[in-house]
Amino acid sequence: GPGRGSGVIANRQTEPENSQRQARAFYSRLTTLSTRPATELPLHRLAPIMPSQKGVSRVADSRCRKREGMGGIIAPRFPSRLAAILAIAFILLACSYSDSESQEILVFAAASLATAMEEIGAEFEAVSNATVTFSFGGSQTLAQQISGGAPADMIVAAGKFPMQFLTERNLVGSEPIDLLTTKLVVAIQPGANSPSTLQGLTDAAYPNIAIADPDLAPAGAYAREALSDLGLWTVIEDRLVFGPDVRSTLAYVESGNADAALVYETDARASGSVKILDIVPTESYSPIVYPAALITEAPNESQARLFLEFLAGPQATRIFQSLGFQPAQ
Repeated sequence: GPGRGSGVIANRQTEPENSQRQARAFYSRLTTLSTRPATELPLHRLAPIMPSQKGVSRVADSRCRKREGMGGIIAPRFPSRLAAILAIAFILLACSYSDSESQEILVFAAASLATAMEEIGAEFEAVSNATVTFSFGGSQTLAQQISGGAPADMIVAAGKFPMQFLTERNLVGSEPIDLLTTKLVVAIQPGANSPSTLQGLTDAAYPNIAIADPDLAPAGAYAREALSDLGLWTVIEDRLVFGPDVRSTLAYVESGNADAALVYETDARASGSVKILDIVPTESYSPIVYPAALITEAPNESQARLFLEFLAGPQATRIFQSLGFQPAQ
């Protein structure tokens, strides 16, 4: 089949499809730009996503299409100029769907899945006429963007919380499938002293401890759950450094801006530049699963459904397992 972004696919597209592809790419770039590189992020709690009655995505929704049961709009706080640009992107994206259903799938996926999903997307493109575009980030952030009208076809989230959020707003268009599972570990810099238990992080040798923001990413919610269960949350709360997602959180340790981080084992293994400590008791937090589902009124539902089936198939499972993920039981 044609390769990723090949000329064969491009030549078969109609003008509306080309317009939609450009708009989707524009949106993907903008959502990436909305978060500064992890090494440049300030070491303090990031501003949470707040409700907005004038979210930029509502502009696109009102001008091009309605999504039933959307409920309130929740959108990230962006600088005003970026918000205006995002509004234009949303309008272009939503309007393009009224002309034609393209063969492009827009998948919102947890940042911790980036490496695996890119590889799986390439394999799917090789055996289909579709192309797959990804938007990676903290799962709760992605869910809020979808609630605000972002034109995703499907979501693969880390944890059940984002899927519950979307289900409550009638935005889940298929029965969620639990694809994968992983666990929490502590990542520290190579050469640093290794605590034998999680309680060891209370030592003065670890003045900056990173976790993903619990309000933005399930990895942070699981980390908070584990620390609270062990009676450590209030003890080290003033030392915590919050990242927007698990990859950014891990980057704090990689760059030397944090002494330790509670992250998914799969991300720590992919890093190659941190020491991994398996000292977070699995009974101290809820089982970590990665559910996947279509979005209600998905712009390209037919191709998205095929990709969802592909994610649960043997080729994708092989890739996930090669990166340390395990199939959900």
